[in-house]
Amino acid sequence: MRRWIIMVSILAVSGCTGGKGLRILSDSRYKDALNMEMRQEIDRAYSTYILLSKKYSGPERALALTSAADVVFFYFYPDSNLRALELEKEAYKLDKKGDYLYRLGVFAEASGNTEEAAEYYEKYVLKYPEGRYVQQAMDAVERIFPLNYKEGDAAVFYGGRVTMMELEKEIESTPIFLRGKYQTPEGKRELLRSIIERKLIVMDALKRKFHHSPTFQRKFREDLKDVIARTYFTEVIQKSITVDSSEVDSMYQAHKEAFKIRPYVKAIFVQWSDSTKTPEDSVFKGKMVRTILPKDTLEFNELINAEEGSVLIKRLRDTLFAIKVEKVQKPGYKPLSEVYITLENQIKNEKVKKKWESLLDSLMKRYGFRFVVDTFGRKIPDTIAVIDSLGYWITKDVYMYYLDNKVPPLYRKAFLEGEGIRKLTSMIAQRELIYRYASTYDRTFLRAYSDMKSLFEKDLSEFYRDSILSGITATDKEIRDYYEAHINNYSIPANAKIRRIVVSDARTASRLYRILRKNPEKMDSLARIYTEIEAEKKNGGYRIVTSRQDARYVEKLSKFRPGKVYKFKYEGKWHIVKVNEYNPSRVRPLEEVKRAVERKVIADKRNKAWKKHIEDLFRDYHVKILLEEDGEE
Repeated sequence: MRRWIIMVSILAVSGCTGGKGLRILSDSRYKDALNMEMRQEIDRAYSTYILLSKKYSGPERALALTSAADVVFFYFYPDSNLRALELEKEAYKLDKKGDYLYRLGVFAEASGNTEEAAEYYEKYVLKYPEGRYVQQAMDAVERIFPLNYKEGDAAVFYGGRVTMMELEKEIESTPIFLRGKYQTPEGKRELLRSIIERKLIVMDALKRKFHHSPTFQRKFREDLKDVIARTYFTEVIQKSITVDSSEVDSMYQAHKEAFKIRPYVKAIFVQWSDSTKTPEDSVFKGKMVRTILPKDTLEFNELINAEEGSVLIKRLRDTLFAIKVEKVQKPGYKPLSEVYITLENQIKNEKVKKKWESLLDSLMKRYGFRFVVDTFGRKIPDTIAVIDSLGYWITKDVYMYYLDNKVPPLYRKAFLEGEGIRKLTSMIAQRELIYRYASTYDRTFLRAYSDMKSLFEKDLSEFYRDSILSGITATDKEIRDYYEAHINNYSIPANAKIRRIVVSDARTASRLYRILRKNPEKMDSLARIYTEIEAEKKNGGYRIVTSRQDARYVEKLSKFRPGKVYKFKYEGKWHIVKVNEYNPSRVRPLEEVKRAVERKVIADKRNKAWKKHIEDLFRDYHVKILLEEDGEE
């Protein structure tokens, strides 16, 4: 089993938010605050950063303030966005660092101040074109520009709007095969309503404080661990690895035999009668091209030195041929230029893997990961492992949550006992360490803000819908009424399991019928030879046929005694049939299908309730759609 997919590294403390040489970096309380973050003692960490901001001045105070802003933003998102923005503005006045400027953009955007955010992002890109957040800043400018578009609203509602540009961007982002639908007035209106619906759901969920639910918070934070780790891998680890051209050249020379080119000739051969006359090109048109390899010694040796496109007259193995040479591949090696990128990627991947494995081991050792028990049987213990210096326990609850929500069902069984428990527990520990370290020492969530925001809204929307609809159930009467109204959906059609031979010739049918009447056990072998239905040959004529497929055929079969062989003509062909089993149609009783009916009733009720709830949201938030073809609503 491979180690956990996500690869990460560790940055030095000095690379986190401030610069080198600041006294605060060696302050024991500042280090304590970082350790508090690692232990998820968030309130204490925040308070410590605030106290440090009162002790220091200038750039050192700025670092304490921006650390406090990071903590309050990331761990209390989205309730703390404005507080983070205030702290960051104060920090930026003291130390106009590029990283702080980018933070201002993130915190302003998260607070809904998109015009202010755009100014910060644009200023960052212009002042720091080589900055580590420049790509994220450019993406953010592109992302929020449609929100700030002034020349027209597609819709307005209490607390928000959808601009025409935002709608057009949404159309552009749809798959090309669907785009045409949304360019019609009806399609555009449908898409606009879905954008409004998404926004209203998030707004209403926040208004109802659904994001404070422990159930939601657990899912969001667990999902966020994957986002943070993935971003850390792509933005920190991959970008930190470089490959020198000399490394590529060395690998090429060391493995040159792997790039050896196999010589061959491609030519068209046409038998020819006159060795003095060269044929016209038309002689070779439509003829098959033959590939000649070194193993075809005579032809290969005769043609390997020929020019591509030439026509030769040659006698080979006592036969005269006109030969048109299409392609000549001489022996040699692929040039370095042709395989450079492949080798460069291979070297880089190996470096990344090596760095990951080394750092992963050091992380586990540094923070004191250990198993509480040495061996695992079929039962998962209540407490499996601990990361000592963080006080983080991997309990059965943690393990099963990860197993149920992160491991594909196909692989779950492998992690339910023995070595599987050990391996998955190690993966969980690695993931937790990466999440905490990347969030604390690199503030990876700043790079991942767009994904973090999307994840938050997705998880919140799902939780919102579940919460709104959770009280909907089905009564026994509703279940019975639905069953009786849709009873045909729960009927099992008449069906028969048969073996048969289908032939067109009457004499063949009679001969086979005479054999099988006395020896019905030969039906399998004879069907594989004689039946004209190709799909049934390999199964020895076996078939299950239902009244839904062919009611008249099944009606005929219902009159036959199981085990006996019958012959009859049906739709122009002769059928020799042995019925193995016949089952008349029946209706499945309610007791047998009650769970399925209940799920269907609940699903229908929830869909209806959800539709009404969305209509209520549109009304309560006073939605006005302003598309030209609609006028105002």
